[in-house]
Amino acid sequence: MQKSKNHKRLFIIGSVLALLFIVFYAVSYLTPSARAVSRANAADEYLLKNDFPRAINAFQESLRLDPNHPSYKDIKFTLGVTFARAGRRDEAMAVMKELAQTDDRVGKSAKKVLLKMERNPNWGRPNSNSAISLGQL
Repeated sequence: MQKSKNHKRLFIIGSVLALLFIVFYAVSYLTPSARAVSRANAADEYLLKNDFPRAINAFQESLRLDPNHPSYKDIKFTLGVTFARAGRRDEAMAVMKELAQTDDRVGKSAKKVLLKMERNPNWGRPNSNSAISLGQL
């Protein structure tokens, strides 16, 4: 009889903990910051598959969801590279010019990309001599 009560208590405690975990996970996922990270991760996956339209949409949505996210500039930089890879040079240049206004790490990287794009109009395009991999950034 005593053993049955202990099992019942453990079951109840375990159920309550599981419910708390589910609620915590759901609430954290619903925050704009968590959704922004989720969309950026999805965009990275699309980018790895060269699915540029979906990657661009997901990156833009991520930026819209949380413009104050600590990785905002990194995500925007990757959006700019994705524009270049998709052949959307003007949009890529606009993003890189905006980011190049700062003197931080992302701004310096954007300045390097701008120089490469100015020297080679096909920079970043798949199937060109200037095709890049994400590891080259």
